[in-house]
Amino acid sequence: MNKKIIFICALLFLWAKFCFATVSASVNRVSVELGQSLTLTIQLKSSFDTPNLDPLNNDFDIYGTSTNSQTSIVNGQTSSQTTFVANLVPKKLGKQLIPAIQVGSDKTAPIQIEVTQAPTTSLNGVSTTNKKLFVTANISDSSSYQGVPVLYSVKFYYAVSLSGVRMEPLQINNAQIQPLDKSIQYSDNIKGNDYQVIEQHFLITPNQSGEINIPAATLRGNMIDGSTTTMNSFFSMMMPRPFMVSSNSLVLKVKPVPSSITPDKWFPAKEVNASESWSALSDNLTIGEPLTRTITLSVLGVPPTSIPEFSFGVPLGVNAYPDKSVENSSSGIYISVPVKSAGNKSGVN
Repeated sequence: MNKKIIFICALLFLWAKFCFATVSASVNRVSVELGQSLTLTIQLKSSFDTPNLDPLNNDFDIYGTSTNSQTSIVNGQTSSQTTFVANLVPKKLGKQLIPAIQVGSDKTAPIQIEVTQAPTTSLNGVSTTNKKLFVTANISDSSSYQGVPVLYSVKFYYAVSLSGVRMEPLQINNAQIQPLDKSIQYSDNIKGNDYQVIEQHFLITPNQSGEINIPAATLRGNMIDGSTTTMNSFFSMMMPRPFMVSSNSLVLKVKPVPSSITPDKWFPAKEVNASESWSALSDNLTIGEPLTRTITLSVLGVPPTSIPEFSFGVPLGVNAYPDKSVENSSSGIYISVPVKSAGNKSGVN
């Protein structure tokens, strides 16, 4: 009997070591166009660890790697974290798998990405010939309904050294604009020219019907490209000079709420999914023991403010205490968790 216990404990130890030893890996985006880059980030256990990138060479080109270590002291306890970053460019189209990367005795989990062909209209007609930097803008839909947001994307392409880059605030009449997430950075190749790209997403929510003019997005900053030269002065070649670039303007056609629908019933979501979970799965509960029910509503295509408040019936013998809803948004997909009700069941054994 004791030998069995020792054997089981040994198996559990090996299982725990296998599960918790795995290093983590992530990418900054899972969908890229052919010729664009993505960033692979690996969290290392030690600054002495070196990931083996050889498995990547079959499907990816590696354009530079870097390692960053941070040390923090909290309440006298010292902790450190090391991050390894690699810039990857896929070699072929279709679904690709970033394979498991060996790091010492550990491995990262594989990551699936999708590589698509760059559309010919991706630059919205903006000429890129001999341009070292330019901006494009597009919207996910050319038409929408009043109160229904569209995704607005701004891409800044540059092939020179820059500093102090900033985007001018967008002012859109009869609409609200809201930035989504953080900007992402990657590289792209356009007609044989290599560019670095900064991409930022916004949500534009029209307040009334009709045509809404979205003005050009404008970026300002300083560039250093070696073209600023003067006689007998080497240092003038390195002096930054200001720049300003603007994107194309756009028009959004906004339709009114259909007359057959009352405003309080207007909920034009593209997709709605609901799910629930419970803190306990057993049907046998103890009187006075709290039980938490969490309901999650996932909605695509409408802002969180459009999601109606939930109302729930409470069974006899149960006291319910609903929490406030929690909202989370990501690239036009809104997730609302409106109820986390902890109740005490009475009359239940």
